[in-house]
Amino acid sequence: MSEDKRYFRIGEIMGEAVKLARQDPRFAAAEQNCALENDGICITTRFDEVRFCSFDVIGYPVYGSCEGIYGDIYFYGEWMPQQEMEPLHSKVRVYVMKTLSTSKDAYLGMGELVNLICYYANEFIATHLNRFD
Repeated sequence: MSEDKRYFRIGEIMGEAVKLARQDPRFAAAEQNCALENDGICITTRFDEVRFCSFDVIGYPVYGSCEGIYGDIYFYGEWMPQQEMEPLHSKVRVYVMKTLSTSKDAYLGMGELVNLICYYANEFIATHLNRFD
């Protein structure tokens, strides 16, 4: 490992993925069926350093416990050295979206929004492998 290597933080990866996803025409089309009430990078993980790229970015829509539909995006795998010793800590929520709608079209739209962000996060990671150990 190089001493001058600058690792990404979760917020940087997810911010870039969201920016790229929003430029995709499919994002705007899906948002027509799924108007977002709010969305953002999780504040508890945004500054976490990502040293390894031995993880997947996976997301899915889920009905909220009291209202709307959420889109949750997680890192699954190893992105920090201490996870090699603590395999139970190999999943963390990194991004969340919410719509107040509960229709089938909104659920399917949320699934497309989530998957577009996941796609671009994985692409961003794959094109910047030199920033990981």
